Amino acid sequence: MHSAGVAAAVASVLAGGAVAPEQPLMEAGLDSLGALELRNALQARFGVSLPATAMFDFPTTAALAAHMHAALAPGEVRRITGHIRT
Repeated sequence: MHSAGVAAAVASVLAGGAVAPEQPLMEAGLDSLGALELRNALQARFGVSLPATAMFDFPTTAALAAHMHAALAPGEVRRITGHIRT
């Protein structure tokens, strides 16, 4: 499951602070620079391309994890890059 990887990236960007899965990341202290750092960390960890607005489009750890899971699921059309993963 990708939720542990997403949670680890969130905690890393927020200086080790644990964030509840449904807590809005901006409410937890994520700012615009942190959003870019988190996007970059997720791209590096999962090997996907995310838009600069990803943290606003998926504003919680749970929403990000669900998006990453869907994007990386075998046989699914990778909505964020337009490629098919087999």
